Order: sequence, then C-alpha cells, then structure tokens
Amino acid sequence: MHIADVSKGKHSDITIWAIVAALVFIVFFSLVARASLNLQGALTHKPDLAVYVLLPEEDITEVELLRELNQERDYLLTTKNGMKFAKLRQVDGEWTLATIEDLRDEHL
Repeated sequence: MHIADVSKGKHSDITIWAIVAALVFIVFFSLVARASLNLQGALTHKPDLAVYVLLPEEDITEVELLRELNQERDYLLTTKNGMKFAKLRQVDGEWTLATIEDLRDEHL
C-alpha cells in the first residue's frame, strides 16, 4: 500500500481505529494490574478474603472467625459440602492455608 493512494477519509478511519485499539489495550491491562493488586492485598493484608481466594472450589457461603492470634487465624466455614474448620497461618507476610478439616454433624 502506498501512502499516496490512501484518501483523507480512509486515513482518518485508520487513525481513529488505532486510537480506539490503543485505549482498549491500555484499559484492559490497567484492569488486570488492578486485579492483581487486589489479589495480592487479599493474601497479605486481609485474611478474611484470603479464605475465599485460597479455597475457590469449596463454594464458601459463610465465614466465621473463631480465634485470632498474631500469625494464625481459625475459621468455621459453611460450604457446599457442609461445615469445615480452616486454619490460616501467616508465613513471610502472606496468609497460607495450614489445615482444613471436615466437621461432622452428629444428631443423637
């Protein structure tokens, strides 16, 4: 394609589409960067959110904090498969899942 063969209208269309594509590109990667910052914040500063992030397959509907220590937190979780006990531990500034146990509901 020769630049001399491009009409003024065609050149304007190409320019507008290039600007739109650049804006879409910038917005997309800005949203991805923001989401990764939110995820990092959940794993380091907000352990209550870290429970949801660390256990996505459990379909957690309710979280109750049972005990809070400096580097450890115990939770009672209501999931699709019943009640579970989860213990989160902070290692190197990041919350990790230490243990998870199924709780049995026994009726007498």
